[in-house]
Amino acid sequence: MSTFWDAFSPDFTRNSQLPFSSEFNRLATQRGWVVGSNRYRKEWSRCCGEEFTRQYGQDAHRLSGWQGLCADVGIKDIPSSITQCKKVLNTTWVNIVDLVECRESGRLPAKQYRSQNALREYTQRTGKIFPKKAAKRNKFLAALLIVIF
Repeated sequence: MSTFWDAFSPDFTRNSQLPFSSEFNRLATQRGWVVGSNRYRKEWSRCCGEEFTRQYGQDAHRLSGWQGLCADVGIKDIPSSITQCKKVLNTTWVNIVDLVECRESGRLPAKQYRSQNALREYTQRTGKIFPKKAAKRNKFLAALLIVIF
C-alpha cells in the first residue's frame, strides 16, 4: 500500500524513528513549502489524514476500533458500545497529532488535558493542529475535535 511519504521518494526518505510532524516539517523545508501556504496546508492535511488512518483505520462501525482509541487516550473503564465510546471520547481532551505520534512510538496513553481550553492553548502554542478537513474524513476523529480558533 502506498503512503503519503512514497510520493516523495527517492528524493525524501522518512525516518520512522522520528515523529511524523517533524518529518513533515523536514519534507516541507526540502520542498520549499511555506508554512501557511495553500500547498503546505494541503500536504499537511493529506499527511495527517493518512497517518491517522494508518494507525487507526477508518471503519467506524467496528467496536474494537473505538475501544482501541479509548485505551490510547487513557480511558480506564473501556465502554462496551460504540455509543458509549463516543460519549466518553467527547469529554476527553487530547491533541490528535500527539495521539498519532504516541501510538506510532508505542508511548501510550496520549496526554490528556484538563479542559478544552487547556488543550486549545497547548495546540495553539505548539502549532500541532490536525486539519479539520482531514479529521472529517475519518469518523473516529469526530469525537475528538474541538474548536481551536
